[in-house]
Amino acid sequence: MYEVWQSRKISKERVNPHKSRFGVVLLAGIVPCPGVITLCFFAITLGHMEIGIIAALFMSLGMGLSISLAGLLVHAFQKSRLVVTQPRWFWVLRLLGVLCVMALGIFFLLNPVSSRAF
Repeated sequence: MYEVWQSRKISKERVNPHKSRFGVVLLAGIVPCPGVITLCFFAITLGHMEIGIIAALFMSLGMGLSISLAGLLVHAFQKSRLVVTQPRWFWVLRLLGVLCVMALGIFFLLNPVSSRAF
């Protein structure tokens, strides 16, 4: 939120969309998938470890493909003329994204799923 707020006054010459590319790639690769871990534990519990490994492999390939396509889409969007010529519009879009993530976090914090399940 702080970085988005500070970037609202950046002129067209100072926009640097490639600044945090390494950080995004690193964080996308480090995050473990709880779905794959749950699937593997479930397969081990049922005694079908081979099926669990195959399912985890296909889930990993699917997530890798999805993240790669999203990255390519963002890269193509950053090179478009709309972002370069209208940084104020891009700043508003970034601010809305940050506010949506914060609102979802607060919503999930205040309304835990476990209390609604039973």
